Amino acid sequence: VLQILPIRSLSSKIVGKRSALSLEAFLCEYFLSGSPVIITDCMAHWPARTRWNDMDYLRRIAGDRTVPVEFSGNLVEQWNPSPGNRILNDHNGKKLQIFPLTDESFRERCSWVGKNYLCSEWKQELVTFSEFLERVQSTGCSSKAPTYLAQHQLFDQINDLRKDISIPDYCCAGGGELRSLNAWFGPAGTVTPLHHDPHHNILAQVVGKKYVRLYSATYSEELYPYSETMLYNSSQVDLDNIDEVEFPKVRDLEFIDCILEEGEMLYIPPKWWHYVRSLTTSFSVSYWWSTDSGSSMVS
Repeated sequence: VLQILPIRSLSSKIVGKRSALSLEAFLCEYFLSGSPVIITDCMAHWPARTRWNDMDYLRRIAGDRTVPVEFSGNLVEQWNPSPGNRILNDHNGKKLQIFPLTDESFRERCSWVGKNYLCSEWKQELVTFSEFLERVQSTGCSSKAPTYLAQHQLFDQINDLRKDISIPDYCCAGGGELRSLNAWFGPAGTVTPLHHDPHHNILAQVVGKKYVRLYSATYSEELYPYSETMLYNSSQVDLDNIDEVEFPKVRDLEFIDCILEEGEMLYIPPKWWHYVRSLTTSFSVSYWWSTDSGSSMVS
């Protein structure tokens, strides 16, 4: 299975990991300083860890429900990568070949992979959850583009799935209130482009693996945000194919990145820029919370 990552991936600083991090340590060492961290060994008790790997289970409890999905473009054609690239195992025991995009001709061949909401070819539609699951399972076996259920309040819609997860204690840090609880579900190759969010964020990786790249909030100007109101929090820079003439400041910016493994949580501080790519079939949950006095959006 071939996976393509942005240039310089996994060659810089890696996000630190902490096992079963206490709430006090999280608050003092990461929350207050605004520092990302991966937290391991805190999701083992979630029923979702086993249930969501079972497509039949998901189809049984939610198959008839209608969900919004997004898609765009076509799948990349087959490519023979050079030897010596990083090899990982996915959660089904398949081999993943991970390497950065460095060759121009290769980038051109891959130009349709990971199209997203910033692209003119991007589309949305409503499908049943069963149809969505069929698309996830068939991706890679057809010429159709990956279909992504992205940033959807699935757990408000399907309570049985909500019962499979818990709200991490870390979301209480700073006396905060949970603002949004969203699902991110799709096959390998789905991408969330470089952007930042206004709230504290825990990204819980329930199924599969994701590559995540993070840039400090201090680099906002150098990351060329859109001037349009609707996209003010999104970068004009396509990390999968950086135009160094138009965006010369990006290439040498310091970043941290990681492979977020199944069963791990990533804390993303407010305003930190992040890019996310699924390396396998992936089901994630994002928890947004803030410390202002606004009312909670999630019960």
